[in-house]
Amino acid sequence: MEVDIEETRNITNRIENGLSDVEGELLYSLAKNVHGDQVIVAIGKEDAESTLWVAKGSAAGNMNRVYSIRSRSKAMVVIEADEGNTNAEFINKLERAGVDTIVITSYSDSEDTSRKWKDKVGLLLINNLFEYEDIKHVFINWERHLSSDARVVICGIHQPAQIE
Repeated sequence: MEVDIEETRNITNRIENGLSDVEGELLYSLAKNVHGDQVIVAIGKEDAESTLWVAKGSAAGNMNRVYSIRSRSKAMVVIEADEGNTNAEFINKLERAGVDTIVITSYSDSEDTSRKWKDKVGLLLINNLFEYEDIKHVFINWERHLSSDARVVICGIHQPAQIE
């Protein structure tokens, strides 16, 4: 396993995003331990680094599908300006890391996607949404799809959460 982590660290260190190695290794470990009949869902702004850590962890574990939903949630303020180029760059990073067959990427509304969702989610990564209300909105929409032993990881919060 150490070889996989070292390889992933080398790949992700070339991406400037601010995720520490410790955070990446945690994502790797969580993804590696998702049960084989569950999927991994990452929702938020483009973040190749966290998606790579999760995908590499999945590859080292049960080869769970990783759905990278680069959300256009109605609650979000941030929308990618040129999704074609951004998506091509993102997929290129996944290909170079050898995880493009595990990761399914889409630009979609997180809420609409959750309404149509069928699979049990073993790991939900809510990433780079920044605002508490956006994070809360995503969690509420996806909560019903979480397996009983699912893990939820929230990354990239820039506003302190106000628990209600």
